[in-house]
Amino acid sequence: MMSDNKKSPFQIISQTEIYRNPWISLREDQCVREDGGECIFGVTRVIDGIAVLAIDHNRDVHLVHEFKYAIQRRSIEVVCGGMDTSDPSPEFAAQRELKEELGIIASKWSYHGAIDPFTSVIDSRVHLFVAEELQFGETNREETEDIEAVSYPFDEAYKLIEEGVITHAPTILLLQKIKILNNL
Repeated sequence: MMSDNKKSPFQIISQTEIYRNPWISLREDQCVREDGGECIFGVTRVIDGIAVLAIDHNRDVHLVHEFKYAIQRRSIEVVCGGMDTSDPSPEFAAQRELKEELGIIASKWSYHGAIDPFTSVIDSRVHLFVAEELQFGETNREETEDIEAVSYPFDEAYKLIEEGVITHAPTILLLQKIKILNNL
């Protein structure tokens, strides 16, 4: 395993915040490389988030089919959301988002690590969870969420990855992890 303790090869000369809202910020860093050359980096900081794959006793997965503004199309995904400053832990945020978006409360939770989705220009961690032993109830979606709940047998959901229908990285990773861990 490689160490990540190496000092940055860039000396930051200045940092300028370009934009900020409650969820993201964008800054421009003026830097000098080890060889003395100057360079610029744009860094987007996005609040850390969660992704939850809900699987019921029949091995059906419960996903969202949601319009995503940034890509201007609908996407089939696991439940995802940003961590609020009031969330005491990633698991708490995962439980909150699963209840809000799909109306699901899960009795069994497993943590599958965190990922850095796009390390070149985005600073944001996504914590991955699997929720099982599900109880279904009412949703409490945000006004901006255009969500349709969808369910698929696990194999059908996995086939949607192979067909290029599911393109959301945390969804792909969670489905692949479960497939490998459970020899599906």
